[in-house]
Amino acid sequence: MSSVRSKLCAALTLVCALSLIAAASASAVSLRVSGNALVDASGNPLRIAGVNRSGSEYACAQGWGMFDGPTDDTSISAITTWGVNAVRVPLNEDCWLGINGVNPAYAGSNYRTAIHDYVNRLLSHGLAVILDLHWGAAGSQLALGQEQAPDADHATAFWSSVAGEYKGVDGIAFDLFNEPHDISWSCWLNGCTTSGGWAATGMQQLIDAVRGAGATQPVIAEGLGWGGDLSGWLANRPSDSAGQLAAGWHIYNFSGCNTTDCWNSTVAPVAQQVPVLATEVGENDCAGGFLNTLLPWADAHNIGYLAWAWNTASCTNGPSLISGYDGTPTGYGRAYRQYLAGRPQPLDPNARLDFEDGSADGFAVSWGSTLSVAPESGNAFSGSHGLTLNVSGNGYPAAATGTGLGGLGAGSTVTYHVWAPSGVGVSVSPMFFDAQWNVQVLAATNLQPGWNTISFTIPPSVSGLNRLGLQVNDSSGWTGGLVLDDLSWSADRFDFETGTSQGWGVSWGSTLTVGNESGTAFTGTHGLALDISGTGWPAAGVTGGLAGIGAGTVVSYRVWAPAGASVSVSPVVFDGSWRTTVLAAQALTAGWNLVRFTVPVGTSGVNEIGLQVNDSNGWSGRLVLDTVGW
Repeated sequence: MSSVRSKLCAALTLVCALSLIAAASASAVSLRVSGNALVDASGNPLRIAGVNRSGSEYACAQGWGMFDGPTDDTSISAITTWGVNAVRVPLNEDCWLGINGVNPAYAGSNYRTAIHDYVNRLLSHGLAVILDLHWGAAGSQLALGQEQAPDADHATAFWSSVAGEYKGVDGIAFDLFNEPHDISWSCWLNGCTTSGGWAATGMQQLIDAVRGAGATQPVIAEGLGWGGDLSGWLANRPSDSAGQLAAGWHIYNFSGCNTTDCWNSTVAPVAQQVPVLATEVGENDCAGGFLNTLLPWADAHNIGYLAWAWNTASCTNGPSLISGYDGTPTGYGRAYRQYLAGRPQPLDPNARLDFEDGSADGFAVSWGSTLSVAPESGNAFSGSHGLTLNVSGNGYPAAATGTGLGGLGAGSTVTYHVWAPSGVGVSVSPMFFDAQWNVQVLAATNLQPGWNTISFTIPPSVSGLNRLGLQVNDSSGWTGGLVLDDLSWSADRFDFETGTSQGWGVSWGSTLTVGNESGTAFTGTHGLALDISGTGWPAAGVTGGLAGIGAGTVVSYRVWAPAGASVSVSPVVFDGSWRTTVLAAQALTAGWNLVRFTVPVGTSGVNEIGLQVNDSNGWSGRLVLDTVGW
């Protein structure tokens, strides 16, 4: 049906193109603002990890094309293999509006159709799309570069048009203006006459233009200082009638405010009140040292990020993530790809099936006669091996394994990667057998050409797990080969969603009490309140439910702290002989903090894990612990 509709639409107007976009958005990452978080359609916190795809802001105005490099399905599949969930698409206001002498071949309806087609393909691959006003110019000047502020002549007309055409399309956000600089905060908010003598409009007017066009998707207002300065953002926060406002942040190793101290003082306070999205991040040294400082900090503060840029050029100039549109990374791109491959990652390195030993890792057909499985090499999500799923026609067959499933159970989050060829005509559904051999088949995912990422959670009611697998749903008689690779999982072993403390209690100290709480949670709606009443070094811990923890196990806590909390926390481990180890302290910043530690090598057994609160200042208040996993 979709292919027939596409052929019909090719001969019609942009109205039909927009209907295709609306249909494609059903596959995309849903994107909404809830409080200070971006969330998906189910209200779950959503971490944006993406790339910028530069070219559509300059090729059209320079008169030689719409994009710089390919934008077809194959090129998008290469992007998805990096594990990203969003792409930022920079736009040119003159090309969109068809003004100021842009070659008509690359302007007006021709430009908008090209953008629509690309957005449609991105959405259909499950990617969220951020549309960005990147280049503009006042008056009759051709937009050939970055303005210091959105010009009053065209920027509101641009957003009225863009928002009107994309209203109601899920998976879209609007980045109102790229890198405002050399203006005041009052000008940023409401406009002014610039130092160049032309009239600038403000973020408030751009938001009003978007909402006036009927669009209710998230809007992103970048800070000053080329996007790197959020120090005045809260004091000049625009109003948004839709309640879908996020702060935009740009941060590179060569930009201002590029230290954790600066981020803690100027960025973290904004992230406590509204979502912050770093719509450009990067470094120009062809390495990953800066990213490996920035990205964990961003993760700990629930800040998403999009790396600049998915373009083929030098990693010192741009900087560029790739040297080829097949996804071959530069040195800098390799660091970003490796980071994304590891986050989120199994907290236990053994919690993975990757077929790298050349075996099927115990996979065999569970039911159905139209499926066979075999190890393969050469088409892998990671490493060099995967598992071929050969489909021979109509049916709903499934394959599963009972091997290497340690740590899997109720609440475990599982991720599959499934490759499909062009023309694929099937969907897949995760399936499992519980401890009583009852089978559950979960929601289906339609496959797109290339690598597809499928994540799901083992329902809380499941008692034990005997086998884990995948059903292929083939109602059309499609035949061909799929590849399954890199199955991984982690479990939020303590999420406190039962309304109890899940066995956590005070291990020592009189200045700490613990109890279940609701309303402040990293996931779900419940956490564990750690109420501090003054000076001391008390600790809370748990002795039950620690199966799978031992020497070398990586454990993570999420700890929320209010503004002004003047305490640090230290992970605590009791070994099998009840000897206590208090690990390095981590200072807390306001909001959610990631506290990750490794059970020391040489530890013989683990009887208890916990958290010590280090309060030498007499601070009193509440911390919240949530989402403890390993």
